Amino acid sequence: SDAHAWAVFGVDVAISADGQSILVGAELGHVGDTQYQGKAYVFTRSGDTWVEEAILAADDGAANQRFGAAVALVGDTALIGAYDAGAAYIFQRDGDTWRQQAKLTGSQSSVGDLFGRAVALSDTGHTAVIGAPQTGDLTGATYVFTGTGDDWQEQAVLTASDQEFNHQLGAALAIEDGTVLAGAWTSRVAGTVNQGSAYAYQLDLVEPVPQVTVE
Repeated sequence: SDAHAWAVFGVDVAISADGQSILVGAELGHVGDTQYQGKAYVFTRSGDTWVEEAILAADDGAANQRFGAAVALVGDTALIGAYDAGAAYIFQRDGDTWRQQAKLTGSQSSVGDLFGRAVALSDTGHTAVIGAPQTGDLTGATYVFTGTGDDWQEQAVLTASDQEFNHQLGAALAIEDGTVLAGAWTSRVAGTVNQGSAYAYQLDLVEPVPQVTVE
């Protein structure tokens, strides 16, 4: 609804399992007078019609953070990366209202690691994986968080067993049934530079159980 030049709307997209909601990143979108802060849009379907439900932006957003460069959506939970800010954000939907619940940063991450360049959510929405492909000598790393509501905790940092310069592990991510797949798109394979590879990890995590208030 507030489209403008160079917003890069559609840089990353996600769709809910029931096909009724979509999340679209616009990593260079303006937020008020803050240029290129980045944002993400939620659309919901009613029959054959799609309606913009919400525009999401970081509560502590600033210019050039690239919020929306990576997005994931599971049920009423959205995970949005802002890799120039070195962060990823959890949003939760209540009815048709979205609220930021958590800001995730890596314990070993620093400026320039591109933490938030890729993100993924488990099918329950309680495990988040976040890539930081330029960690160290561009070896890359992937962070695993579990949480519910406002409480999210880092559980693991995944690296490649044969990591070396310019692997860039965590440039792309997927998670399903406790298995994380992490792309290392510029890794060297048998001496072939930039051939690329992907690594599979099996997580041994107990996801938190959401607290239900009975009135």
